[in-house]
Amino acid sequence: MWDVFISHAREDKDAVALPLAEELQRRKIRVWFDRFALAVADPLSEKIEEGLKKSCCGVVVLSHAFFSKEWTRRELERLLSLEISHGKKIVPVWHGLTEGDVRKYSLVLANRVAVSTADGIEAVAAEIEKVARACRRLVWAKILAITLFVLLLVFLLLAFVVPLVQRLTPRTDRVAGASAFVIATPRESERVDSNVEVRGRTPFPALRHYLLVTPRVTGDRWVQTPAATVERSGATFAGPVQLGTSAGAGQRFTIQVLATRESISAGPLIHTPGDARFSPPVTVVRKP
Repeated sequence: MWDVFISHAREDKDAVALPLAEELQRRKIRVWFDRFALAVADPLSEKIEEGLKKSCCGVVVLSHAFFSKEWTRRELERLLSLEISHGKKIVPVWHGLTEGDVRKYSLVLANRVAVSTADGIEAVAAEIEKVARACRRLVWAKILAITLFVLLLVFLLLAFVVPLVQRLTPRTDRVAGASAFVIATPRESERVDSNVEVRGRTPFPALRHYLLVTPRVTGDRWVQTPAATVERSGATFAGPVQLGTSAGAGQRFTIQVLATRESISAGPLIHTPGDARFSPPVTVVRKP
């Protein structure tokens, strides 16, 4: 990003453009100037277009030589188009021209307030510096406004939208991440002892974890005691399941891991916590 792009004819480089660019740099103004910005083998058109677009304002050194060349006229036309589309400022600098000369070449430029090299390079640079610093302040104000707007949107999203979506989403859809539970336990058709060890990994190591047993015949769910022990460093859990010895041969059970912020007592599950996260059920069979 540059503050100033200097457009000039080659004939005016040593007398005006180069001393002006050096004076502006001395004043800490970032200048796009061909001698500073271009290197051997650079694509000329692309580099100039980049300088035109990424400069806050364009300084046009108007002279008889400037108006006699096709290239400089094209730069001027491009600056005028960017003034309309992007609000770019254009500062005309008259060099060896009278108002009548400028009017003969361009009525548009003749009606603009300009500076003249007849007042000296330092005077010209001082006027350009005022415009460049005003442009720089405007750019930073836009960046600040956009940043504050984005921060406001993020705040509104976190404060209102996310909680609203969570409230409106059915609870069965809020068990997101439950598939990340991994349970290792005897499955159907395997011999099951009275004590079944359940082990696995959990995506919610900071929550309380309980083992939930459901006899398939009655469908009543009851919380196993003791609760599952969670190793937070490895996000793993482990706990025994007491299937009991009174159930008949071949009785089926399903086991799930329940993660929640609430503290739940052993026994039948009276209510389902609002923030409950369930693992997929695993079927086990008690055989004689």
